[in-house]
Amino acid sequence: MPYRPQLDALRTFAVFSVLISHYWLKESLLGHFGVRLFFVLSGFLITSILLQRGPTWTFYVRRMSRLWRAPCKGGAFQWVQAPPGNRSSRKQP
Repeated sequence: MPYRPQLDALRTFAVFSVLISHYWLKESLLGHFGVRLFFVLSGFLITSILLQRGPTWTFYVRRMSRLWRAPCKGGAFQWVQAPPGNRSSRKQP
């Protein structure tokens, strides 16, 4: 599927509608609409990728190879901040 800037505009509208609902219009249904719109767009994009590129497992392998870095970096950062032998919040028996 070629790049479609219209989908970026709809995604932006969905995100801003949720933000507006959270911060300014507390009783508005705009946020619910934004979440639903974002899920529909995500489903559309993922389905089109799956239909174009073949087997499902290749999609998940590519996705995991792209996403595994964030938890690893987060764990490394946490370990640097509080190494296992140097945790002051642990209660000593």
